[in-house]
Amino acid sequence: MSAATNVVIDPMIEGAWRALPCAVCLLAPDDHIVFCNDPAKAILAGADDFHHFPPTRNWRRIDGSPGRVADPIAAVRATGAPQPPRIMEFLRGDASPQWLEITAAPFVAAPGCVVLTVTDVSALMSVHDRMVEQQRRFRAVFNQTFEFIGVLTPDGRLIEANATALHYADKTMDELYGLHFADTPWWSHSPESQDRLRRAIADAASGHFVRFETTHVNPDGEEIFIDFSLRPAFDEDGNVIFLIPEGRDMTARKITELALIQAKVEAEAANRAKSQFLATMSHELRTPLNAVIGFSDTIQNEVFGPLGNARYREYVGMIHSAGSHLLDLIEDILDISRIDMGKTELFEEEITPGPLLDSVITLLRPKAQDGRITLKTTIASGDMPRLWADSLRLRQIAFNLVSNAIKYTPTGGKVTLNAKSDEDGFHLVVADNGIGIPADRMEQVWNPFGQADPLLARTVGGTGLGLPIVRHYVQAHGGTITLKSEPGKGTIAHVVLPPSRLRPAASLPGGQAVLA
Repeated sequence: MSAATNVVIDPMIEGAWRALPCAVCLLAPDDHIVFCNDPAKAILAGADDFHHFPPTRNWRRIDGSPGRVADPIAAVRATGAPQPPRIMEFLRGDASPQWLEITAAPFVAAPGCVVLTVTDVSALMSVHDRMVEQQRRFRAVFNQTFEFIGVLTPDGRLIEANATALHYADKTMDELYGLHFADTPWWSHSPESQDRLRRAIADAASGHFVRFETTHVNPDGEEIFIDFSLRPAFDEDGNVIFLIPEGRDMTARKITELALIQAKVEAEAANRAKSQFLATMSHELRTPLNAVIGFSDTIQNEVFGPLGNARYREYVGMIHSAGSHLLDLIEDILDISRIDMGKTELFEEEITPGPLLDSVITLLRPKAQDGRITLKTTIASGDMPRLWADSLRLRQIAFNLVSNAIKYTPTGGKVTLNAKSDEDGFHLVVADNGIGIPADRMEQVWNPFGQADPLLARTVGGTGLGLPIVRHYVQAHGGTITLKSEPGKGTIAHVVLPPSRLRPAASLPGGQAVLA
């Protein structure tokens, strides 16, 4: 008779074991099964040895290695104390797997006997497997992103960081886990950054999204620029459960931005130097040129007596004309230099636009006649209000527009100047049927020295400064200028000064200077 036959089980205990939903086995000192309830029989069905426990070939650990259920049984017999639960996979006789939680404890009524309690945890292990797989996928994505990303508790304790962030900190997650985020290597280089981060954590814990630029020192000691954000995550009730810090290395972009800023500063300095040089040279040229024009005018008018030869008169006229043209170019260069340096000024006064525009037409009519170009004007009179403007600059606006129109209109063409006022303000329209401006050159004409047709400009002359100067002075008056053009059909320039520039007759005598 085996030792198993000498084991007596109290009927009440046996009844309780039979009523339990979990499997219960009582093992004799020689490991024969003294008792097993129905759930235990169901688990052991098909085992290689139903009467002797444990069936050694049917067990496997979580890691896949062969299991040893005998270990906790032996530990109970050696210590006389219950053993903690162990989870193992049991292969039934039909090879179907089943995850079991096994607890071994001494049976005090019979020394050497062990009570095994076995619970089927297959459903829990299935959930566990899914969670492990989800964690694996999350970790793969989390660590593959090139951005720095982590997870904080609402009070700022670090509980997760991806591989990119850990690389820049030159630390492992075990070294950083549980530290306040402000005390980690990403922030410890700067007390100011730490204070800013603590304020950001408090804001994010209150439910606000926070974003700012900061710096970090990498393991090589190099400063890098970070676009940092802190985003709260909420549960179903709207409570903040953790914070998500994110950082993007923007060092390359920042270096480019700083280089562009420096290049802009240097370009502006060079432009100011150029403008100052042009202004200085223009002044230096204008002084002797005024003498040339003045003396040629005196000679041309034979103030001190006849020239004595008709050719002298022709040559002097050419000197006077060329000098006047050169002076106009120098004045344009001076104007654009003042504009570049922000030194232009409007001397505003109340003016009557009609006579001013008539004087422009009078000055340019000979030029139009030389090219056999018809020059027409339509200037509303009578009820046209006066203008509060700089008369010199308004004359310059009209002169440049009409002069340009004549310059680019072929022989036999037509140029018109129209002026009127309405509820939209004062309108000045100059139209021609000249060569027009190609669409791809329309923006270029607004740039200093930019021209609609550089090749043609060599024939008709000019510097390409007229329209940029016009636009500056129009905008200085609060107005707008638009160009409409079609190659081969002509161009229309439309200037509008705002209604605030219109004045009833004789309302504001005198004038005032305004920085433009």
